[in-house]
Amino acid sequence: MSSITRIVIAAAGPGKRWGNHLDVPKHLIPIMGTTVLGRLVAQFREHGDVVIVGPPDDDRYRIPGATLVTPATDYTTDANKWIVTRPWWNDEGATLYTYGDLFLDSAAVEAALQPTAITLAARWGASHFTGKPYGEVFVWSFLPEHHAAIERALHAIDRMHRAGEICRSGSWELFARLSGLSLDIRQRPSRPPEGPVKFVDLDGWSEDFDAPADWDTWRNRRLAAGVMI
Repeated sequence: MSSITRIVIAAAGPGKRWGNHLDVPKHLIPIMGTTVLGRLVAQFREHGDVVIVGPPDDDRYRIPGATLVTPATDYTTDANKWIVTRPWWNDEGATLYTYGDLFLDSAAVEAALQPTAITLAARWGASHFTGKPYGEVFVWSFLPEHHAAIERALHAIDRMHRAGEICRSGSWELFARLSGLSLDIRQRPSRPPEGPVKFVDLDGWSEDFDAPADWDTWRNRRLAAGVMI
């Protein structure tokens, strides 16, 4: 197998919870002299080919060091956001799948590199750094031999979401399906279980900016800690 790595950054979402905070999409929040999305590209481009799955006709998503692509269809469920990126999964080496609205520290990046199993770098619970009271998914990584299992799980939770059996079908539900856990988030274990998915539990400055409060809280905590933003 080739050692090629492809990093797929999902950044085509409408950002309804973000609104027009800061007058930019959440992927384009100014940070450290660049944008959130630009920083992700800079972090990953030395590790492989970077593909941004982004909106059409928005040149702000054309970032040097990455290829901008657009899904063939719009998505309607959380799982479908994953499914539409399938054409860009790497059939010759590792795929890293992450999100364009994330700030990642170096630990999150390193945790996802060179997978030997399906690997999820995430935070299981509340963060002592950012103040967010719940967990967040940062980076998935997997190999071609894992594609079929991931696709089956995605299509299963997608069907359940569309049928109203579950209220969402995102990365936590994918992890639960692959790990044989209940899809009812109220029954989630107190700690990550051992199983077919290697879970790397991280707590640091990595964070997901879904809503204005996420960014504002993270920014204020960084400023209070005297850390660069």
